[in-house]
Amino acid sequence: MAGDTNDTYDVFVTGPFGPPTTTAFDAFDAEKVEIGLGPSGTDDSFEVKGALTLGASSDGIDPPTEEVTVEVGSFSTMIGGGSFAGDEAGRFVYASPTLEVVLEPLGGGVFEYKLEGAGVGLTGTANPVTIGLAVGDDRGETEAEAEFSWQPPVRVAVPRAGLRRALPQGTDLSPAMHGH
Repeated sequence: MAGDTNDTYDVFVTGPFGPPTTTAFDAFDAEKVEIGLGPSGTDDSFEVKGALTLGASSDGIDPPTEEVTVEVGSFSTMIGGGSFAGDEAGRFVYASPTLEVVLEPLGGGVFEYKLEGAGVGLTGTANPVTIGLAVGDDRGETEAEAEFSWQPPVRVAVPRAGLRRALPQGTDLSPAMHGH
């Protein structure tokens, strides 16, 4: 009938829908966790070493092509696919000015990993520290006791008398503590 707006259509939709599925590592540990807290909120550092075993239903990992997510305490970052490279020792390596990630295959779905960060923010991070690593759809997370250290600010030698002349009278020259 002319002007009828109640037409019926059949719609067929195909494809994967819903949240992507993830496969948990069968084992994921952090054997060494060291955290250095700097004098400001963006000059902290960390070093984490551990091992992981891929889950039984894993389709494997391919760091040079898959996204990798790293979490250490309050620090988290995603590294885009294509950012890792293989080295002469067969390891997968990512390096930037603030982060280095190394994944070393040991065979049988077992990998050693190393995470090193510098010039990052770890404000609020305390024991136990959450460590997380995801490669593509494979993921692991654990909590570990970290060894914390405080990195004092770099001091510049300036004669106090000269500095006092340049600052307004009454300026507090005591060192400020970093509030982590």
